[in-house]
Order: sequence, then structure tokens, then C-alpha cells
Amino acid sequence: MKRSTVLSLFVAVVLVAAFAGCLQPGADGDGLEGNETVTETETETETEAENATEDDEEANTTETESESANESRDDGNATATFLESTGPTENVTVSLEIAANGTERAEGLMYRESLPENHGMVFVYPDEGQRTFWMKNTLIPLDIIYIDSEGTVLNVAEAEPQPNASDDDLERYPSDGPAQYVIELERGFAEEHGVEPGTEVVFHDELELEDAS
Repeated sequence: MKRSTVLSLFVAVVLVAAFAGCLQPGADGDGLEGNETVTETETETETEAENATEDDEEANTTETESESANESRDDGNATATFLESTGPTENVTVSLEIAANGTERAEGLMYRESLPENHGMVFVYPDEGQRTFWMKNTLIPLDIIYIDSEGTVLNVAEAEPQPNASDDDLERYPSDGPAQYVIELERGFAEEHGVEPGTEVVFHDELELEDAS
């Protein structure tokens, strides 16, 4: 009876020891260490996902800002209508950025690589006078439309880009008489819409001069 009891106790001790060993972390990666590794991996994945989301949001914000800037430019600052007088053409309205002081007039449409359809710039002067334009640092061909104080087209100059020419080599495009307004649009506009000397232009917005005119 005693020997059986001792044997039973020995077996119980062995079983307890073996059971306790199963609960301890092993060298094969099972147990707590394995769970910690998985947790770290999950955290890294979540961080990468968050960074990717932030990058996407930043890219979307940049695209939205770029689109807003383009839309703001495309809207222009004023509108004008060229009135059809004779022929098959119809009245056409354009949107115009306003260059109403010396700095804006000097910069004009320099460095622009393209223009939206029926969009350009109007140069505003304090009074009528002989005007001469050139294409310094201008990258796209333009129609330069000279207009007197009454809104009548004096002449249209078809101008070619000369982005790398020196001032001495730049071609000059003069007005045929005193002009107070000059409209620049992408070349071909005037021919397409029948704009020529005598065409009337109606400005739908006040073209007021700014400081430093």
C-alpha cells in the first residue's frame, strides 16, 4: 500500500512538471513571444496603412488646390463680346485677365504654355496712345488685338513666339492708330471669328486702372 502511494505521488509529480513545461515559452517561437511578434507586425501594417492614407489625402489636397488654381485662372477677371458685323460669324464672348498697371502689363502672358479656349488678357491704359507689343518670353502664338477708347478694333497682329530672342532681335507689333485697350488671345481666334478692323467690342465689366499705372 505504501509502495503504491509512493508510486502514485511520483507519477503525479512527473505529470505536474510536464504540464508546467508546456505552459512556458519555447525556443520554437510558440507562446508569448510569438504573440508579441504578431502584434508588432500588425502594428507596422496599421502604421503603413495610416501613412498610405495620409499620403493619399495629401495628394488629393494638392490636386484639389491645383484644380482650384486652374479654375480661378480660367474664370478670368472680365468678359468682352466681339460683335459680328458682316459675314457668317456670330458674336463671341471671351474671358479676360486684366492687366491694369505697369507691372501686370509688362508681364502679360509671359511663360504661359497654353490658354483655355476663348480666354486671354486685356491690357488697360489710362488713355489712347500708340501701342507697340513684342513677344519677349512668350511661348505661344497670339492674336494681338488693338482697340480704341470707343471699343472699335484698329488692327489685329498675328504674333509668333520669340522666347530666346534678345531685345534687339524681337519683332515689334504696332497699333494702327491710338489704342486704349489691347486684347491678347491664342492665335487664330480673330480669323476664326471674323475679328478685323472695325469690329466692335463690348466690355461687360469696369476696366479700372490700378495704382502704379
